[in-house]
Amino acid sequence: MFEKDITRTLAKKLGKTYKEVEGFLEQPQDSSFGDISFPCFVVAKEQKRSPSELAAQLKKSIALPKGIENIESSGPYLNFFIDYSSLAETIFQETRRKKSKFGHTNKGKGEVVVIEFSSPNIGKPFGIAHLRSTVIGNSLSNIYASQGYKVERVNYLGDWGTQFGNLMCAFQMWGDEKELKKNSIRHLLSLYIKFHAEAEKDEALKKKGKEWFVRLEGGDKKAKGMWKKFCGLNLKEFKRIYHLLNIKIDHTIGEAFYEPMLKKTIEFYRNKGLLKESDGALILEYPDLPPAIVQKKDGTTIYLTRDLAAAKHRRDIFKFKKMLYVADARQTLHFQQLFKALEIAGFKWARQCEHVPFGVMKFKGEPLATRKGFIFLEDVLLKAVSKVESIIDEKNPSLGHKEEVARQVAFGAVIYWDLNSDRVRDVVFDLDQVLNFEGDTAPYIQYTSARLSSILAKASPPRRVDSFLLNSQEEKKIIGSLAKFESVIWDAKMHNKPHLLTNYLSALAQECNNFYNKHPVLVNEKDLRAARLHLIFAARQVLINGLSLLGIHSPFQM
Repeated sequence: MFEKDITRTLAKKLGKTYKEVEGFLEQPQDSSFGDISFPCFVVAKEQKRSPSELAAQLKKSIALPKGIENIESSGPYLNFFIDYSSLAETIFQETRRKKSKFGHTNKGKGEVVVIEFSSPNIGKPFGIAHLRSTVIGNSLSNIYASQGYKVERVNYLGDWGTQFGNLMCAFQMWGDEKELKKNSIRHLLSLYIKFHAEAEKDEALKKKGKEWFVRLEGGDKKAKGMWKKFCGLNLKEFKRIYHLLNIKIDHTIGEAFYEPMLKKTIEFYRNKGLLKESDGALILEYPDLPPAIVQKKDGTTIYLTRDLAAAKHRRDIFKFKKMLYVADARQTLHFQQLFKALEIAGFKWARQCEHVPFGVMKFKGEPLATRKGFIFLEDVLLKAVSKVESIIDEKNPSLGHKEEVARQVAFGAVIYWDLNSDRVRDVVFDLDQVLNFEGDTAPYIQYTSARLSSILAKASPPRRVDSFLLNSQEEKKIIGSLAKFESVIWDAKMHNKPHLLTNYLSALAQECNNFYNKHPVLVNEKDLRAARLHLIFAARQVLINGLSLLGIHSPFQM
């Protein structure tokens, strides 16, 4: 709240833009020097003045920004002192009024954002490696929606391509109809792994897989029948996992949906003079990127062809302001080629398409690969639930709704573990680390929220409050953090990085623990008790709202 007003005030006085001043503000290590400081070194050098002189001149000439009670100059620094009393009053009013909508804005009202995420492949189960795109995309969808954008959540299934030819070939050779009915997804996975193991020894097997995909693209009845069966079984499984994780999907559309549009797409690029024949295949050539195949020499298409059709179709349907592709960083070149192909074809909206890359999930230092091994996401979730149930049995056996709480805590731990680092970094899957609930984890934040709820269950905050009584450093820290909630959500949106929100929530939870370990809330002094009840009501609401944006529930008891 206050940083923006300070920045605007300084920018106007110095004749600079908001962005030019924004990066200079800092927090003094010693609170006696204020809450926010503006070091004058750079601007003073530009103006050929001493930093101390500039700080003193600014102190005299600028009006107090909103939320600031005093300004002092100290050598080369201009120091701002926050009016915590009025700030707390504003926050308390807003959290009582908005509740679950506190932190939300209408900045994106009227604009559509398409977010493609999760996008698992048919013929394969939902593995731990699918977690990344799924929870990053879901949290970004929630974050954009909280800022007023109309979000279209798209699950773009991998239900077309050469891998289906391989799977059909494998099923014809080693498949078992009884096993498919009994344990469909795991049976298909075993066939997929076996095919690749055998194909490494037998080149003829790879050829047979390609032949089956040619049959599929040609409309062969038997190939189509197997494809539909595999798709139906997988979709049922995926929906069950999304339901478990409370993931909302607006549109489930597979690559096959765009298959009828591919001839028209290829002709469009051919007529634009953008395609070149190379060894029987059709390729797109770029001035600054490697060439990309659009149609193979056997007449089949590839991922890029279908993505070109999908992008055009989504633009026609949604009229989006922005379209995000939440996908593995290893696909960076693919998206560069996709966006450039759209741009050179004359689509101005190509600049509104953005790849949101994330690091690889590794296992023992190696990237997880379906053909070499598999870790089922559901297995991890169930192990997490079992561990939480054991902890509850030990520490709070009389807890009501134990099974529900165990799921909320366990699933929250898994989701938070994935989101709690900058998405561009690789992550190493370690089950012990995932299930470690100590320290910077969702269970720690959930427990803090539940502890605040238990206090509020004993006494509700009255309507009137004297926020001036909240003058300890611990109370001021919480007030300052609560005031930043809206800007943190916006920053997470601007950078497409949910970890900015996880970092914030973890710090706020720590501040809350520091506060109530030093300052009892239910004190005899009526006015102080009321003020502290308002403080923890607001803090609990922000913790709940923040976790909700990440896709994590907040139990009221733990």
